[in-house]
Amino acid sequence: MKKEYPIKISPEILELLGPSLYTNIYYVLAELVANSYDADAENVWVTMSDSSITIEDDGKGMTYEETRERYLSVAKPTRINEDTSKTPKYNRPKMGRKGIGKLAALAVSDKVKVMTKSGDDYSGFWLTRNVPSSGNLVPITEDDIHFDNVTESGTRIEMLNSEFEIPKMSKTVKNNLSKFFPQLSDNESNPFAIHIRGKDGKKETSRKFVDSLATSLDSLIIFGKDEYGILNKPKLSN
Repeated sequence: MKKEYPIKISPEILELLGPSLYTNIYYVLAELVANSYDADAENVWVTMSDSSITIEDDGKGMTYEETRERYLSVAKPTRINEDTSKTPKYNRPKMGRKGIGKLAALAVSDKVKVMTKSGDDYSGFWLTRNVPSSGNLVPITEDDIHFDNVTESGTRIEMLNSEFEIPKMSKTVKNNLSKFFPQLSDNESNPFAIHIRGKDGKKETSRKFVDSLATSLDSLIIFGKDEYGILNKPKLSN
């Protein structure tokens, strides 16, 4: 079966996305990690090279139909009632902002590789600021869909040729990202960890929100039925 990925958003809106949309790379990364949290991921891997950033998670992933109906239907309501406002596995209050956070990757790169799997069902496409006239995104063949850490299900987003300056130190990335997520936990009943590999080649893992307090937290994340907000944005280190 030939897979098609029609995106349901105005191409003009996509063209407006770019580095000017966000003032800091960490706000972009936080949006994408929040999507992983909403997918009931236990682990998120953030990998940085000289020119690209990859985010991979072991969440529920998406089937081909879910990719078409949910991921590519931007701003489609997903929290209709109390039940749909929480995740199915860990009963987490959803953080995502009405389906638009997924587009944050386009603020980093004008060409983003999106790959996802749910069991044996694989999907992949190129998300770009310039959508083909057909309205369909360029598909990625199943042979070219790959993951570094995922086996059963999950999603991988590769932001190529970053237009942001990519942070060098793994520890700095860990400290800054941790400030956005009080949900970080090594509790078996609802585990959530962020693993970072920076340009310096070192690996850092954040499993507890309290670890970030030592780096001067100045943020508050609130939950509601419609969206989450960051008040008094975190003081980010360089």
